[in-house]
Formats: sequence, structure tokens, C-alpha cells
Amino acid sequence: MEKQRKERTIDELAAENDALRAENETLNAENERLQQQVDMLRKAAFGQKNEKKVLHNTENPEQLSLFNEAETEARREEAAEVAVPAHKRKKKRSRAEIIKDLPIEEVIHEVEDKTCDRCGSEMKTVGKEFVHDELVYVPSKLFILKHYVEVVKW
Repeated sequence: MEKQRKERTIDELAAENDALRAENETLNAENERLQQQVDMLRKAAFGQKNEKKVLHNTENPEQLSLFNEAETEARREEAAEVAVPAHKRKKKRSRAEIIKDLPIEEVIHEVEDKTCDRCGSEMKTVGKEFVHDELVYVPSKLFILKHYVEVVKW
């Protein structure tokens, strides 16, 4: 009785082993086919570009399509060179030329604390220092706002 169990299990194991080997072969074949597809698509996406070679049939990439004659002819016609007459361009205007006629308003940012840190005396305004220009657009009104910082001394 024990011998029959061993024989059955050996027979079952042999059958299972054969089934697994067959499945392994089919999976290996499918893996190889998929790897070829990946390699082909990588080459098409990242490989050397050639405008003449176009993949038409995804099932069999080696076979070209018979029904693309009109598209192929249209591409050939588009590739023909077209002569464009020479022309002159206007010189681009500089920023200074664009804003030269706009009205200008000045904003002076005053120093908040005019007392000297060293001696505590009141400092006097001696001038102004340019910081930046700001182009302001209010509907139907355009002007330049020049920003200055007050310069003080003791």
C-alpha cells in the first residue's frame, strides 16, 4: 500500500513536472517575443531617426502597408523646397524709445527714523537715490512711476 502511494506520487510529480516545463517553455517564448517588441519600440523612439522608414503595421513590423500610397506621395510633395522672397525687417525699438513720451511720476520713500545711531542727532535730507522704474497701467491711462529712496546724512 505504501509502495502504491509512492508510485502514484512519483507519477503525479512527473506529470506535474512535465506540465510545468511546457508552461515554462510557452512563457519563455512569450517573454522573448515581448522583449523583441520592446527593443523594436525603443529603437523607433530613441534610435537613429530616418524619415523614410515608418512603422505601418504593428502586428508585423517588417511588412509595410499597401494602403499608404496617397500619404507617401503627399509627404514627398511637402518636402519640395519653396523659395521665399527676401525682405527687410524693422529695427526693434528699445525700451527707452517706447517709454520716452509717457508721463512720469516720482515716488520718494522717506526714511522712517532720521535720528543718528551714533550721536542721536537729527539727520538732514541731502538727495535721493534711484531704485527702479515701474510701468503702471490704469485702463485708458499709462504712466511711469519712478521710485527713489531718500538719502540722509548727519
